[in-house]
Amino acid sequence: MTLRTTLLLATLGTALTLTLLLATHQWGVGHWDDGSTRYRFLLEDEADRSVYEQRGRWLPAGRTPYLEEHSEYPQLATWLFGLPYLFFDHHVPVGRAQTSAEFRAATDDHEAYFDLHHVSMALSVWLLLVLTALNLRALGQPPGWALLLFLPGTLYFAFNRFDAWPAAAVAAALLLQWRGRRHGAAILLAVGAMLKWFPILLLPLFLAYNLRAGADKRGTHAAPAPRGRRELLARLPSAVLLPGLSAAAVCLAILAITWFWGHGGLEAVKYVYTTQMSRDPNPPSLVAALTVPTRWEVFTPADQGWLGKAFMLLQFLPALLLALLPIRSRRALLLGCLTVVLGFMQFGKVFSPQWICWVTPLAILVAPRHVTCLLLIVAAELAIYIQIPVLFYEAMGMPGGALFRGTPAFWAACDTRIAVLFLFWAWSLWAFLRTVWAPAPAPNS
Repeated sequence: MTLRTTLLLATLGTALTLTLLLATHQWGVGHWDDGSTRYRFLLEDEADRSVYEQRGRWLPAGRTPYLEEHSEYPQLATWLFGLPYLFFDHHVPVGRAQTSAEFRAATDDHEAYFDLHHVSMALSVWLLLVLTALNLRALGQPPGWALLLFLPGTLYFAFNRFDAWPAAAVAAALLLQWRGRRHGAAILLAVGAMLKWFPILLLPLFLAYNLRAGADKRGTHAAPAPRGRRELLARLPSAVLLPGLSAAAVCLAILAITWFWGHGGLEAVKYVYTTQMSRDPNPPSLVAALTVPTRWEVFTPADQGWLGKAFMLLQFLPALLLALLPIRSRRALLLGCLTVVLGFMQFGKVFSPQWICWVTPLAILVAPRHVTCLLLIVAAELAIYIQIPVLFYEAMGMPGGALFRGTPAFWAACDTRIAVLFLFWAWSLWAFLRTVWAPAPAPNS
């Protein structure tokens, strides 16, 4: 499939999806005995969009994020949530906090915000499709593989969350990396990190590729990869230090705004990080599966503390450890990024299904040369969609509060998803190690 055909289908698919979501509003099928809808969020849900609506109230209220308006999201995400309020007449009071009763009563606000959120996410989905297609072409693969972004898990959460934006930042960073734009790639990773944390974990891998690979410009290796220690040290400033400083400068500049905004200082800057670190494991997470008595019963609830810290190391440490290996090829860089993102998703004490939007765009770039990768990403997409939009939201609407005790089908889907993601992570790590330990690659490999 040509690039032009791919972009045409991507545009058409995004437009049709947006039209369907704007026309249906929480469409579902089936009914419980009390008349309520059984599967009520098959196309969209309102849970996180309602949170985004609240986190964005700093803009219409004229209040300071983190100090006066709570937000557990990084700066660019929090600012992004405020933008829809510029396009409709809202009921957010100016200069004071909106009460819970006022928020619930503002039904017109909810509908307008939700629709505008879908429009914004349609832009991010389309951009991610375009960037993925361009990356595939740069790698010598058919651009049509980008249409796998229409798999159900990614499509559902790309429109109902905001994770397609940081995923697009990573895709754009990869595209610049192939063209030898090291500083631009590092800056985009920093921008993505100010939306969601994960892109900054990929920076060490990008810098390692800068150091080890040949000078990559516009799709060709203009110079051979360095061999000796002296040559590596000579390349260190241009390949690692300066791009790293570019990324750090972007993050510091954004954090500086928070520091000075409303005299927030250190309290405002660290607010997001302390909030996230203090979260307890949620039921679908691997930590909960290992420690909750009604689940696998491998450990006790008292073990959640140390187990969560151990898994946090598995989330963050591989980004540094893998970067110490000789990442000399594009394939090694892609597999390293995929391994880091899969580990972050699998070993977090809080499982977030929308993180599939981070995984699939990277997996698509690997899948044309690895059938196993294709099968695993399709399995992960299906498992996550069945677990959350189908079975989780079914349990949430079940009479008698079944959500808190779960259903056999939901827990089976949860265990399947854990198994699939673990296999995917293990395969990606094995493929990465096999690639970096192989002999030096030929140009454009």
